[in-house]
Amino acid sequence: MKGFIFSIVLQVIVVIVVFPLIHSEFKVSQKIGDGIFIVLAFMALNFLLRQLFLIFTLGIAGIVYYLSLGTAGLIVNAVVLLLIGNFFPDKMTVPGFFPAIVGGFLLSIVNFLSSK
Repeated sequence: MKGFIFSIVLQVIVVIVVFPLIHSEFKVSQKIGDGIFIVLAFMALNFLLRQLFLIFTLGIAGIVYYLSLGTAGLIVNAVVLLLIGNFFPDKMTVPGFFPAIVGGFLLSIVNFLSSK
């Protein structure tokens, strides 16, 4: 449980502090509650999208993920960030696909490092 909370805290710091540095139009609400909401929404949507891809592609998505060396996962992360930005524009504004890929990559790295 402590590891999960530590991971969320690190990801909130990345969302609030680092995301605006990715691109000048990448806007994130500076409220801690909004940061926690963005991270939890990212985790939930990321999980749901990956599971739906696995179900709808009859498991082929898992093979594609490993064969693409994680590039498919980065694209899913970018799509999730774009969805959060579109559904909650008062909490986060994502200027485009490339900044979303960089943001998803940073969240993946922080999640990986905090789980070790």
